Amino acid sequence: MTVAKEGRSNYRLKVARASRLSLGINYEEQGKINDALATYLGIIARYPDSGERHAAEERLLRLTRAFF
Repeated sequence: MTVAKEGRSNYRLKVARASRLSLGINYEEQGKINDALATYLGIIARYPDSGERHAAEERLLRLTRAFF
């Protein structure tokens, strides 16, 4: 893979992670808690070494605490 293609690939990955996190937040704001939880769990599973994973974990923890 060339440097340019590698750069585009990394950019797309960053955009995908950020988009999924935004989707989860939007679901949460719309009251679609099950969809938000599923999205956050998906981020955690798919992007384990990312900053979005940590943000998803925090939001997931906050949502689950709201039910207890």
